[in-house]
Amino acid sequence: MLIVNIWGVLLGLGLIVWLILKKIPPVYAMMFGSFFAGVIGLMPYVGQSNLDGEAITFFDLLNEVVGLMIDGGKSVTSVILRIFGAGILAGILIGTRATDVIANKIITIFGEKKALLAIVVTTALLTMSGVFIGVAIVTLAPIALAVAARTKLSLLSVSMALVGGGKAGNVISVSPNSIALMDRFGVSLSQLMMVGLIPALLGMGLTLLFAHLLKKRGKMVILEEKSDNATHHGAYPSFGSAISGPITAIILLVLRPIVGISIDPMIALPIGGLVGLFFMKKMANIQQYLALGLERMSGIALLLLSTGTLAGILGASELSSLLKDGLSHAGLPLFLLAPISGILMAFAASSTVVGVTLAGDIFAEILLAGGVGALSSVAMIHTGAVVLDSMPHGSFFYITADATKLTFAERLKLVPYEFMVGLSMVIVSTILFGVMMNI
Repeated sequence: MLIVNIWGVLLGLGLIVWLILKKIPPVYAMMFGSFFAGVIGLMPYVGQSNLDGEAITFFDLLNEVVGLMIDGGKSVTSVILRIFGAGILAGILIGTRATDVIANKIITIFGEKKALLAIVVTTALLTMSGVFIGVAIVTLAPIALAVAARTKLSLLSVSMALVGGGKAGNVISVSPNSIALMDRFGVSLSQLMMVGLIPALLGMGLTLLFAHLLKKRGKMVILEEKSDNATHHGAYPSFGSAISGPITAIILLVLRPIVGISIDPMIALPIGGLVGLFFMKKMANIQQYLALGLERMSGIALLLLSTGTLAGILGASELSSLLKDGLSHAGLPLFLLAPISGILMAFAASSTVVGVTLAGDIFAEILLAGGVGALSSVAMIHTGAVVLDSMPHGSFFYITADATKLTFAERLKLVPYEFMVGLSMVIVSTILFGVMMNI
């Protein structure tokens, strides 16, 4: 088997970042960068003899690179199928405005005096229930900004509450990144959610602290008058019916640890969505909601497919052995490969879901063969992936900036705080599941 050298990998990753910064769609940036990494990384083999004694030509090399990319793309098929299943629940929650109802209810319960706590908790819960983090923040932003205006909070403060809450919810969510890890390590989604609970609570607490520190810094939120509020009230479902879908999905997912019945997310999430649709009495609009969910998840699925091409190249590279050998030479335990791989892969792509997919594809076999438990591995990779996943070369940075009306410079000011939230989660996860226990 031909091994892609590390220089090709580094140059390919650099090209991906550069292309994304140049506004090339991330799907193509990932594919171009993967191809470039493979070609540069395998170039030293040109002219050498293959197993049949024939000289390897440049065209042989090109075919080898394409083969690695295709094999990598095949490896994410099961994840993509589950993501489309998650799209049914997400489309129903968003299309029926159940997300708005849930958000308003939680903020009402907490009250305006605890506005930041309400925003953090609401964003975490929506993300946890399966709404993609970017969609959850965009959905909640108008409500959060209105509350912030009434309570005299800054844009930086409310943005921190939304982003940090979303990141905390992301490590205990029924999201594409959780599904990708579940598939790679053979654990259930409910188990994955439970091992992320303590780090997520810490992340929420630290987010709240930073949001409070920022509440008077920068521009203040100014409430914009809207004239069409009354036209929408009749379309909103009740809170009980709005929450029925996510609750059903979560109950189905936790049956395995409770009674030993395992239901795959590809079944549980659509059932949850349909139950919610029934109780909200909007079955007549099912086609509209399914189309919405498909639209929201198609971009994620395409990104994952392109990620698979990069995973194919990285999996055939020196990267995994270099990281493993580096830890060994430094006298560090193998379990540190899990959080480090999550951090590095998510940083390279500036995406949680891409980061965990790459880390799982490349390092799952090494971690499991080295005696690191499956649940310990996913816990550390997952929290590691939210440390540097919101860099300016990724879409999440701009989605959140646009949702909360932050300029590039203002959004950049949040990155160190996000880093500290993610770092705290990965540190506590590593202590719990790397040092104290191995499950």
